[in-house]
Amino acid sequence: MKLNILGTEYTLERHKEYEDDRLHDCGGYCDYNSRKLVVQDFGTEKPWTLDHLEDSMLLNTRHEIMHAFFQESGLGSDSVFGQNEELVGWLAIQLPKIVAVMRNAGCLE
Repeated sequence: MKLNILGTEYTLERHKEYEDDRLHDCGGYCDYNSRKLVVQDFGTEKPWTLDHLEDSMLLNTRHEIMHAFFQESGLGSDSVFGQNEELVGWLAIQLPKIVAVMRNAGCLE
């Protein structure tokens, strides 16, 4: 899937852990050089329910998208913000809630 991140095209892919060595210890990654976001496709390999797996993959997708936004806005690999996993994780978790409140308040679109 192609994503437009602040005018730069990124490719979003899902891979199984055995298909990509970089997924060995993480749920995904953002490769700034190739403009590629990769999220681990847990499939049914992990001992969690399918609902939890899909939720985890969606959260990991948002997380990697946030890294790309930081990178493309100039706050990526050379900044504290874009590499701060706590901040990026917080945004990935809270963004849907923030958007819902803003949409309810009528201040989006």
